[in-house]
Amino acid sequence: MLLDQIKGQDPAIAIVRNALNRDRLAHAYLFTGPAGVGKRCTAVGLAKALLCQDAPQVGCESCPACLSVIAGTHPDYSFSTTPPDKQSLGIDQVREIQKFLTLRAVRGGKKVAILDNAHMLTAQAQSALLKVLEEPPGDAVLLLLAVSAATLSMPLLSRCQQIRFALLPVEEVEAILRSLRSEYDKDPDTARLLARYSRGSIGQALTLDPQ
Repeated sequence: MLLDQIKGQDPAIAIVRNALNRDRLAHAYLFTGPAGVGKRCTAVGLAKALLCQDAPQVGCESCPACLSVIAGTHPDYSFSTTPPDKQSLGIDQVREIQKFLTLRAVRGGKKVAILDNAHMLTAQAQSALLKVLEEPPGDAVLLLLAVSAATLSMPLLSRCQQIRFALLPVEEVEAILRSLRSEYDKDPDTARLLARYSRGSIGQALTLDPQ
């Protein structure tokens, strides 16, 4: 999904798009908001825009660079999240990100690292990440995704540009569900019911979807 295809988060997307257009991206962003409202899609969409070969600053999802971002194999792209067997993000994962960001971009452009569930960083891991943010490499962009900023230290927060993602209106969730699955056009009641129980999260609606 590209940045311009993300629905229901116009203020957040506008901030990202404006920074891209002005070539004024920060070294680190913190995307905060409930689960399932578009933070991860926005982060990956930004990675495509920065690394795309055929449509720079936009993304195309068809060039080798975009396809390798989707596959998670692009040499200048990294995505990390909480290990399935752990309840937190530790210092080892932060060190891997640090190592990735300090290496020169293989393809001569930007390097993009996404850290999902950043609200689960341990205190030790936050201290290690702070060192990365204090001396960010010039070609690197770090994107932290968190449900809330409450568990993150003030020094860490002060070095990130925070962008908030809101819960989606019920009507927006219903529209997105219909765009994702054409069968909802034939069964609008199901889409409407899922949207009402989604609590403003398209991720929650998809989880409730029996298909």
